[in-house]
Amino acid sequence: MKRLLGHWLPLLLILLPPILAAVYLASFAVDVPWWDQWLFVPGLRAVYSGRPESILISLWSQHNEHRMLFAKIILFALARISAWNVIVEMWFSLFVSALTLGGLGLIYRRTVGRSWWGFVPIAWLVFSLGQWENMLLGLALCLYLQVAATVFAIYLLSRTSWLSWFAAVLCGVVASLSFSSGLIVWPAGLVQLWASRASRTRLALWSLVGVATCAAYFTNYGSPESHPPLIAGLFSPITTARFFLSNVGAALGGGKDLSLAMGACLVILMGVFVMSRIRLGPRLRLIWSSSDVTAATLVLLSLLTSAVITISR
Repeated sequence: MKRLLGHWLPLLLILLPPILAAVYLASFAVDVPWWDQWLFVPGLRAVYSGRPESILISLWSQHNEHRMLFAKIILFALARISAWNVIVEMWFSLFVSALTLGGLGLIYRRTVGRSWWGFVPIAWLVFSLGQWENMLLGLALCLYLQVAATVFAIYLLSRTSWLSWFAAVLCGVVASLSFSSGLIVWPAGLVQLWASRASRTRLALWSLVGVATCAAYFTNYGSPESHPPLIAGLFSPITTARFFLSNVGAALGGGKDLSLAMGACLVILMGVFVMSRIRLGPRLRLIWSSSDVTAATLVLLSLLTSAVITISR
């Protein structure tokens, strides 16, 4: 009974959300391109034309603020294989979500411990049906790919081998060139490496690759005309703060006012936690273990992502 309650029951509760997500997808997925997916038609024409220069231009071209190189490679390949059946893209997104859950599971075991009970809520958040719009939009694969690559980059940076570090760099590049918020992995990873007392060589190389990736990303970059200017939020700070907090709490709130309340509570709890650690060690160097640093990096990524969304949208 002890093994059942301590091991098998939480594992069952962890596996249940992806099963429910698969049932939801099987019930409601429709093979009809929707919304921004129609903007992929020129890219698909380039793929079917077989002209390498047209394909490369299409792969690198912007979609709103995003360079979706790796996501487009997968989407175009799936389209070619399935005759552009967008349901195939949705199932692939579900598969990538499962990879994300696996990466978070590795981080959980490294940071929290052996009991899987604490991981159950994470599984339900990863496969929350509140993201139904993304689940039923094949193009949203870019989001799922960026999140998965970012999670694995943070996990691999927590390891000490050079092979893991190189794999983390590759994940960082994939995240950056799948969705714009993937660029945040570079400053967050740099903080993680610094807090983990990584060698100067690793810090320098990580920074160099990050700068090179960002430079390539913003070469010939065009700001979408339909989106507000970056300084728009400065003229309405209260609205901007409300949007930021609502974004932070969206996964737990599920609604405008409740998301705002949950976001405020989460930010306050984070502040209380950090202050408690500062009191234990004023310089933050005696109290942060490797597991603390990895977990804190995920929190930092979440806050920076909400900040970027607030500024850009």
